Amino acid sequence: MQPPEADRPWQPFPDLDHVVGGISLKRDGAMSWNGETREEIVQNRQRYFELAGIDPRLAVGREQVHGATVYRVTPADKGRGILERDSRIPGTDALMTDERGIILTTPHADCAPVFFADPEHHAIALAHAGRCGILAGIAAKVLRSMADAFGTDPQTVHVAIGPTICTHAYEVDSGVAGEFAARFGPQMVLTENGKFYLDLVASIVADLLEAGLNPSAIPLRPLCTATNPQFASYRRDGAPVRSMLSWLSMT
Repeated sequence: MQPPEADRPWQPFPDLDHVVGGISLKRDGAMSWNGETREEIVQNRQRYFELAGIDPRLAVGREQVHGATVYRVTPADKGRGILERDSRIPGTDALMTDERGIILTTPHADCAPVFFADPEHHAIALAHAGRCGILAGIAAKVLRSMADAFGTDPQTVHVAIGPTICTHAYEVDSGVAGEFAARFGPQMVLTENGKFYLDLVASIVADLLEAGLNPSAIPLRPLCTATNPQFASYRRDGAPVRSMLSWLSMT
């Protein structure tokens, strides 16, 4: 798997013929319902969906709450939260399904979009992993939820992480640093000149390994949203953040 580049579409699992996915870029416009008008979000999404070959009637969106709830998507959920905010699946930061054709989506900026694929049981999941969700164990929760729902073996799961804020761009206070060090180990925090910087990606990986991910399946580090202008970044640009959109589906 190769990290995303500015001028070519990014696939989370290019070696899996039956799984497709990708991310929008900042130039595609704001994708989150927060901070922009409904009309602008709908126009941005429709334009990007057309470019990406996505049928919005097959896509599913959810209400982002920075938690660790995982929702199993069924055909009855098709279209929810995509062109109408009020129809979003409420209160969840991860979606999973074993239904072909359904398109899982999540908006994000500096937080990590985490992609999961189980080739053996033909199941996928897509999580929004922000600081609070990572501490709550959202990555491990997805693996366990897939195991319960589909029989997924964490040893055979493929995982990819999309563009995410990198350590040197993500300064936190001592309290947050201490929480992550206590939960995932001191190596998750970089200390320089009395300042604390958080490694979100390493924290996600530590959570996945604890839940049984095969060490050979550790994903490559993604590009940094804050230091690459093609990506949206709250830390770099401030509010309102022009969130990107990640998506994942099985053919």
